[in-house]
Amino acid sequence: MNPRSPSLLYPILFDRHPEAILTTDLEAFIRYANPAAVQAFAHPPPQSLLGQRIHTLFAQEDLPDLYQHIQHAITFGEAQRFELPLWTKGHAPIPLRIMLVPQADSADSAVQALTFYITISKQPAHLRQLAEEPAAYDFNRMEHLSTVSQLAASISHEVRNPLSVTRGFLQLLNTPGLTSEKKKDYIKISLEELDRAASIITDYLSFAKPIIDDTANFSLYDELAYIAKMMVPYSTIQDIRFYLLNQAEGILIYGSSKKFRQALINLIKNGIESMPSGGELRLECTGAVNGIAHIVIADSGIGMDEEMLKRVGKPFFTTKEKGTGLGMMVAYSLILGMNGEIEVNSKAGVGTSFNIYMPIIEEFK
Repeated sequence: MNPRSPSLLYPILFDRHPEAILTTDLEAFIRYANPAAVQAFAHPPPQSLLGQRIHTLFAQEDLPDLYQHIQHAITFGEAQRFELPLWTKGHAPIPLRIMLVPQADSADSAVQALTFYITISKQPAHLRQLAEEPAAYDFNRMEHLSTVSQLAASISHEVRNPLSVTRGFLQLLNTPGLTSEKKKDYIKISLEELDRAASIITDYLSFAKPIIDDTANFSLYDELAYIAKMMVPYSTIQDIRFYLLNQAEGILIYGSSKKFRQALINLIKNGIESMPSGGELRLECTGAVNGIAHIVIADSGIGMDEEMLKRVGKPFFTTKEKGTGLGMMVAYSLILGMNGEIEVNSKAGVGTSFNIYMPIIEEFK
């Protein structure tokens, strides 16, 4: 990803987002700003923010704090949470809650861009939610945004494949003496590849939407299929072989499908990132026994020793050089919040498996 050219998905992802989102290059020049950010920071609001340095949006006395967080994000690849005031003429300062998420093409590559995800206190609906659950709300949203940003590179790569195939077959239509039957075949293949690209983008955009607390019965089979579809591109770009065994037909679970999806994607991402030299990851469900569905996420990564196992799921524990531990902690919190359980088995140098147990509502045939 060229830091001077933010993902083409950004306008689709963030233009309608209610909170301010800015993306900068490593020199702090703004390369993308959604309408909410323009409304909050541009003077007058219709003016573009693109090309400005982000420090021009804040007061001089607040810049050392801003620089410190930017430098930490770039150096260590770690997401940052902090607060700064927004000063406006003739008004009291407005508190801003800022989540700064570094972006890279893969877990072990250098940071290439920064995304600022900003909650402005004059949005009362968000304030009420933040006041009720500040820690859980911030952790969950930060990890979700971080995952969205990290998956963007692999999704873009995956979309390029069918587009390249389509381009190739459209060029072949100019071949002299091409039969009518061949033309039909080439057009058919091109349309199928375009449909595949559209499907990939649609799935990603669905995941990228902000998580809301919507509880209902959902199909475990459909969720596992969706998660696998989302994570195969990310696995492929990291040289990981992804295997799905999905025997969850007819199993319903009550809870938030979005939160369940986020929890499993966090665990799968963690497994993928534990295999820097490639490997295998399995997502399996062999059904339900005594009203409990059993889901397994297993990798062939670096594994953990007994001391590390005791700390899994605890705040800020991570085995990654550039990790924060937020993803694992959020996954545990979300599963426990749906009355589920997680057990982890691991052996250093062999790999790790997460066993997730979820109470089911019913099985239908």
